[in-house]
Amino acid sequence: MGEHARQSSQTYCCGASQLEGNATGMRQTLVRLVVRNVLLIVVLIVAVYFVARYVVNLAASCMPNCIGANLIARDLHGLDLSRVDFIEAQLRLTDLSGASLRQADLSGAILVGANLKNADLSQAKLIGADLTGAFLGGVKLSGADLRGAILVGADLSRVDLTQARLAGATLNQAVLVGANLQGAALRGVEFVSANLSGADLRHTDLSGCSLSRADLRGARLGDAELSGAWLNLTNLIGADLTRANLAGTSLVGSKLDSANLYASSLIGALLVGATFHGADLRSARLDDARVLTTQLEQNDLLLDPVLRALNELQLREIKQDSKLQGVQHDSKTRMPAALTRHLQVP
Repeated sequence: MGEHARQSSQTYCCGASQLEGNATGMRQTLVRLVVRNVLLIVVLIVAVYFVARYVVNLAASCMPNCIGANLIARDLHGLDLSRVDFIEAQLRLTDLSGASLRQADLSGAILVGANLKNADLSQAKLIGADLTGAFLGGVKLSGADLRGAILVGADLSRVDLTQARLAGATLNQAVLVGANLQGAALRGVEFVSANLSGADLRHTDLSGCSLSRADLRGARLGDAELSGAWLNLTNLIGADLTRANLAGTSLVGSKLDSANLYASSLIGALLVGATFHGADLRSARLDDARVLTTQLEQNDLLLDPVLRALNELQLREIKQDSKLQGVQHDSKTRMPAALTRHLQVP
């Protein structure tokens, strides 16, 4: 019995040792598999990185002459593209975020849906470029030439556009909240239904612009040139229009409540349906301004497409005499005879 027990014990020990050896072998095999797979993944990541860089280099291989190049949906983010010619290039959906495009020429380029977040376009040429739906958050456009560019629905909130040239550009439905447009050339720009609340438009040339239905609440328009502009149904509540020239402008149905119009010129302006509750009209000139519905002429409501699109009910709402209750005025305020009955003699 003792001998049999010893044999059984030895057999058990040998079996256990064999099992332990098998387990160790399996662990080693598993470790080798894991290491091999990790190495394979690392190799794939490195390969993908170099392929991506190759694609980037291939995309930008046209530099510095990329005139008419097809760069649709390319990844060009963070690259130095200063002074590169992208005239009439196809840059639709291209990632140019963080790229330096200083003094680059993008005239006639198609940048629809392009990502230009934090890109530097200072002094760049974008004459006639199409930036519809482009993402422009944090972009630098100071001194840029955007004459005739299409920026419909573009988000330019708090963007630096100082000294930029945008004459003839289209910015309908664009968002320019808090944007800095000081000294910009904006003659003839279309800002229909654009949001310019809090924007800095001091010393800008906005003559002949279409700003109908735009939101200009709290905007700074001191010394701005707005002669001949359309500002119909525009929200100018709390706007600063100190010394602004609004001669010959059309402000039908607009809201100028609490606006600062000190020393501004509204000579010959069309003000039917406009409200001026609490506005500052000290030293302002309103010579020959039309404020009564009886002063409306046949084509006054037909020239601006925004007014022309109104239905009868909407037209009745704006066909009202100007409301000037509570306006501030002084001995230097020059009012047309039709307005004197609205004002109290100081």
